[in-house]
Amino acid sequence: MIPVEVTLAHLADELPPAEQWAKAAGWQLQLDADELVLEAATIHPVDHQPLLLLAGVDSYRALPPSWRFADPETKIATPRATPSRESVHGAASVIYGVGVICAHFSRTAYKGYDPGAPHDWGGMLSWESVSEGVQAHVLAEMLAVIDQHLRFSKGRLG
Repeated sequence: MIPVEVTLAHLADELPPAEQWAKAAGWQLQLDADELVLEAATIHPVDHQPLLLLAGVDSYRALPPSWRFADPETKIATPRATPSRESVHGAASVIYGVGVICAHFSRTAYKGYDPGAPHDWGGMLSWESVSEGVQAHVLAEMLAVIDQHLRFSKGRLG
């Protein structure tokens, strides 16, 4: 476990550019520094209803965030809160399923984090040095990748 002060220092560096990206892209960011959860809110491009993307950022940068779409009121990952997964220019979407963003920059994709996760990529400690798959190494890039994949969603999982 990384000390909270270290995580908060990383977030202090990365949040201003992420907030600039969010403002330009029509998202709203809010960090709960006590719980170490980043909330990213936007609107689904098809149904125009609210979407909430949560990122557990405890131990961030040693570990990637735990990105997941969740119900805006309950903050629980549900099929109705999760955008549908569509092909992105012929490639698989990072929106994998309920509670899972499938990318090396998301804890929710690692079996080491959740036994039901899709990948046995090994330790999450090497998440930043992976050369395959979609690349994102700071919060603004991660949000931009998720946003790009969201633009191909045709609806909701539930």
